[in-house]
Amino acid sequence: MPLCGVVFGTPKGRAQFPDDIPAIYTGSQNPRRELLTSIEIRGIAPGSNVVLHHPSSGIVRFSSAGVNRFVFALSTPAGSTFVEQATDVFERLTESIAAAHLEPRHITRTWYFIRNIDQNYADFNTVRDIYFNKWQLRRFPASTGIGAVPFDNAMINALVEATDAADLGQATFDTDLQCPPVSYGPRFVRANEIHFNGTRTVNISGISSIGLEGQSLTGTPSDLVDHTMASFLDLLSRSGMSVSDIVTSYVYFKDEQVHAIFEEYIRKNELNFPHLVNQVDVCRPDLVFEIEARAMRSTVECEISS
Repeated sequence: MPLCGVVFGTPKGRAQFPDDIPAIYTGSQNPRRELLTSIEIRGIAPGSNVVLHHPSSGIVRFSSAGVNRFVFALSTPAGSTFVEQATDVFERLTESIAAAHLEPRHITRTWYFIRNIDQNYADFNTVRDIYFNKWQLRRFPASTGIGAVPFDNAMINALVEATDAADLGQATFDTDLQCPPVSYGPRFVRANEIHFNGTRTVNISGISSIGLEGQSLTGTPSDLVDHTMASFLDLLSRSGMSVSDIVTSYVYFKDEQVHAIFEEYIRKNELNFPHLVNQVDVCRPDLVFEIEARAMRSTVECEISS
């Protein structure tokens, strides 16, 4: 049963999902010699204990075994300026999460795809801070803020997940290779862990080549990919997960050269995991590569009889 769709790099038009399935359509910023489109559909295997609700287009709320979960996607916010559209994202999220009988503290994972991110990221963080303060959040979600070319007149797209399982505890993870994001401004965690429905889920936020003081590192593109991947793999290890536990990941690169370096890195290190790619700018002009992921393991022990 599909719950959400993500489309990266669509060259023309959009791969249309049904209206009751939240979906994000995010085009590449930098033209490539070869057109490349990545599509992901997230879903669940419905059982007798799964109840789906569609309060309105772009929202899915579903309950399973007493756990409520929520998916929200907004690809066409209202407003003529970036600040107006970013504000509309958070206003509609506030309304939608209340309609799903959840609260902002239940938000576990967010994605923000931002047009002209080098110009708009500071304004985005200001708007996000206003709402996080209003919501009195003390525990921040895992998150990604990345460049994009949204369709139509959109300047920002948003995808948000929440669950009341977050009230049962939400571990967070850092890496010694980079300082926490809140040390230099943005309010999100490097990685978090949520338990629900017999699974342990680790969300790794978008991570790039940031240093211990929050500065952008310098070096060759290979150096920057190496540092980013070392940080990424360290987070995965510290959370008790391995590459084989990754169920989805998004990879963002500034140009084809960086994409080739990443593909060579995973080939050389024999890393095999699913990933969608998009050629976009990262949150700072001097960053060239970013990666994020979700890893899952079952917490249910199965008995096997012979």
